[in-house]
Amino acid sequence: MEPDYRELLIMHAYYPRKVPFFNQTGMRTVMFYACLFELSATGHIHVADDRLMVNGRETGDHVLDRVLELVTPLSGAKLSRLQLLVPNKSAAVYRKQMETMTERNYITYDEVSFLFWPLYRKYRVVKQDLLKPSLRELERMLVYGRKPVREKWNFALLALEAGLFRNIFTSAESRKSARKRGREMLKSDFHNENPTIALLHKSMRRTLTAQKASSS
Repeated sequence: MEPDYRELLIMHAYYPRKVPFFNQTGMRTVMFYACLFELSATGHIHVADDRLMVNGRETGDHVLDRVLELVTPLSGAKLSRLQLLVPNKSAAVYRKQMETMTERNYITYDEVSFLFWPLYRKYRVVKQDLLKPSLRELERMLVYGRKPVREKWNFALLALEAGLFRNIFTSAESRKSARKRGREMLKSDFHNENPTIALLHKSMRRTLTAQKASSS
């Protein structure tokens, strides 16, 4: 089964770099919005008139159901309310996603300690082959300018905001081309054909910008 947006984000964050390079706070925020992207695809949420509308039925996925539970009280509210919720709840959602992927053997970790005191977990990707199809599609779309595919473009939005292009595209030239193509597509009719994703992306950017401002 093809990995979902959340699984791809985590695996691209920890592979192929031996020392992952990404903003942890930003990654948690993007992970929360990845859940919202997936809930949008299944019809559980949509955005109308800049308001979040929620269908509260369960998905069968523990992480998505938790996010659905968190956003259900915001149904009918402006997206600005979502930007207040995410910073407070994204860490717990991120931890749950990491636990789920560890249980499924997508990733594993070693406990790093000092004088018997645990410091942190050092993660690595187990199922690396699952990344090959997404890498190939992203290169075709963002580096070689092929016709965009909706699901791949949605993931590209998430990866771009998480700062993962440095992991996904190994050469500086490819990264430059991908960023340029990404900026062009953000202004395209294709991007705006799905208003829910376009508005959630704007909300994600505002949330990340606010987090950077508060930490500086």
